Amino acid sequence: MKQSKFFHFFHGPALGNALFVYAAYSFRFVSPLLLYPLLTRRLGTEAFGVYAAAYSMALMLSVVIEFGFTLSGTRDIALARTSETRAQIASKVIIAKIILLPVAALIGAVLISTNPTLNSYMLASAIAIAIGCAQGLSTLWYFQGTQRLKTAFFVEVLGQISALIAIVALVSSSADLETALGIQAAGFALNFALGATLMFRECPFQRTRISDALKVIRQSSLLFLVRASNVIFTTASVFILAGLSNPYQAALYGASERITGAFAALLNPLSALFMPKLVPIADADPRRGLKLALRLLTVVVLIYAVFAAAIFVTAPNLTALAFGSNFSAASSVLQILAITLPIISANTVINIQILIPLRKDRVMMFVMAAAGAANILIAIILTPIHGAIGMAVARLAIEAFILIFYTIYLVINNRKTKKL
Repeated sequence: MKQSKFFHFFHGPALGNALFVYAAYSFRFVSPLLLYPLLTRRLGTEAFGVYAAAYSMALMLSVVIEFGFTLSGTRDIALARTSETRAQIASKVIIAKIILLPVAALIGAVLISTNPTLNSYMLASAIAIAIGCAQGLSTLWYFQGTQRLKTAFFVEVLGQISALIAIVALVSSSADLETALGIQAAGFALNFALGATLMFRECPFQRTRISDALKVIRQSSLLFLVRASNVIFTTASVFILAGLSNPYQAALYGASERITGAFAALLNPLSALFMPKLVPIADADPRRGLKLALRLLTVVVLIYAVFAAAIFVTAPNLTALAFGSNFSAASSVLQILAITLPIISANTVINIQILIPLRKDRVMMFVMAAAGAANILIAIILTPIHGAIGMAVARLAIEAFILIFYTIYLVINNRKTKKL
């Protein structure tokens, strides 16, 4: 009986949604593994290192504009009872994101000025700011909240496929660095344009006061701090490494992280599939919501332990095959990052499927802020000497710290509340 309560998510229409989401997300899994081997060979090691650092900065800036709305927006839309309420939420979030655009651009300018690798490539860096802005405007959160999963991932995949085809056709040498980044900026802009059109066709835009949009920003500030702190030891790692070491080390880490990152990206559909379902359950019955999430946690960690073992064993051949002989030193980096995969999977499930539905935003903020600060400290100590390997060790240490804290917190909370 207990088992059926968990697996009922995979019956009927829910099974179709699950299969469709993972089919769509399989492109996210395949795309980097197709794109990065192409870019490492066509751009060369140094230009690829610049590309990886610029794209890392773009992902950092996207978080400023996204501002936690991917989590809070999905949660609020999932709880909305009327189309009018959804329209109000959607309008406020979009206006809030527009307000944050110049803030992200200013932060990008500051980051470029402090990074020796990027301030030598000003055009590529400027395009990276555009990528961050376009990606941050994504409407994915709305379609996840309404469980319009087919629409959500059609929009996502269309831009990625278009960008991949254009890069294959147009990028041939290191002189095309800016072209590669510009194509990706256009792909994300296409995603936003199509997503916003479909969203506001479904729920017409509502006139929104600036004060209401600012209120939405304040309400999402804790989740933004969680995401921003998380970025420091995930997507920002290549940017930090490029500043503390050199483009070659950034290229080694960036290539390795793309392989493990592709597997980690497969965790994202869990937000689309489960969070809109678990939020109402946890809101009405926290005990049941927590039990379902813990069962999901067990399954996911076991799957990612298998992924980690496979990558660890095949790392030397995998890096040579994927990125060429110039990236043979990346195999050790990849092996360390492979060990992080089951830990990352556990932390992701705890964040998205347990703490957010239970509205433990402050707990996540505290843990992620501490982890982000610790990652910078470890990186400053290790990367000037050990380069990409030092950054990989820092990532492993930080993910382990987060999981240990979460485990202790959940055990103590369970004993106090007797929810299990």
